[in-house]
Amino acid sequence: MAFNIATVTLLEAATITERLIGVANKPIFLWGAPGIGKSAIVRKIVERLAEATGHRWGLIDARASQLAAVDTRGVPTVTKRGETSFAVPSWLPRVERDGEFGILLLDEFMLATPSVQAAFYQLLHERQLGDYELPAGWVVIAASNRPEDGAGVHGRIDTAVTGRFATHLNITPDVDEVLEYANANDWDERLYAFLDYRGRPTLRGDGEIETAGLIHQYPDGGAPKGHIAIATPRTWEAANDILRAELPDDLQHAALQGVVGIGAAAEFSGFLAVFDGISDVSVILHDPDRATVPFELSAQYATTVILAKRCTEENIGNAVSFIKRMDDELLSIFFKVLTMRDEAFFNTAEYTQFKIDNNI
Repeated sequence: MAFNIATVTLLEAATITERLIGVANKPIFLWGAPGIGKSAIVRKIVERLAEATGHRWGLIDARASQLAAVDTRGVPTVTKRGETSFAVPSWLPRVERDGEFGILLLDEFMLATPSVQAAFYQLLHERQLGDYELPAGWVVIAASNRPEDGAGVHGRIDTAVTGRFATHLNITPDVDEVLEYANANDWDERLYAFLDYRGRPTLRGDGEIETAGLIHQYPDGGAPKGHIAIATPRTWEAANDILRAELPDDLQHAALQGVVGIGAAAEFSGFLAVFDGISDVSVILHDPDRATVPFELSAQYATTVILAKRCTEENIGNAVSFIKRMDDELLSIFFKVLTMRDEAFFNTAEYTQFKIDNNI
């Protein structure tokens, strides 16, 4: 299925959503493949809105796929006057309990039953569900996989639903955004190096993709039938936990296959083996002229990232000297990782010289 909407990264979606919430309190729809972090970015939006406004912002994450019609309209009861009244569902936002401002996330929206989606029409359009009224400071964000993702979403999308949103955004994972997250959450440096090396697709001279990137194997949908495990930002985070478990090599490889799939696990395990052949980083940082320069590009990438993760302001010059022995072009990767790790490195003489040499 071809979407006729813009494709944006997670952080771009967050920026658009925050600005729209500040202008018009209307619902927004986030589309995207499984495992890219749609739910996580909504939590980030809540944090950023709280910081920007100075107000406490709440978040209610409701899985639309798990709701029945009575969970939305409420259970009907008969009043003393013989009239039907609906008990308001307890999960809906209430100012006295959840705060004046917040986001109601209706996740897995397109997996909801037709009756549940129909019940949400009024909430999306009029901010009401029967006698219930959404608090003025709350906004609705819906999220869903797409029909092509093989995640249970089928058929045409009802225009009665799509027309009720301020905008629709098709989200795709971005390698640099994932690496920023990995750095902030102290992922294993070997996994960080691998994703920097193989996360992006490789291109032919005409600009067409030659080899798909592994940050997400199927960002445009269409995962082959029978593929239980595929590489996504979410499963790479699980792979980081596997590395932390320090399993024997054969069991570690089996566990990696079970989370990112056979192909991606094979490439990653091969990359892990590269680390065993890298010169002792302490030797490089002490005497870069005598350390052995790796020949394979994958080993050069790995060495560059390790140096960026471990060097200090005192020995950064030795790290730069060794990287130049490998390939000057690797310096851009080195300084990207280094300054992401600690912004103090922006003030080093080596970084200043790098900017001068590259007219940055």
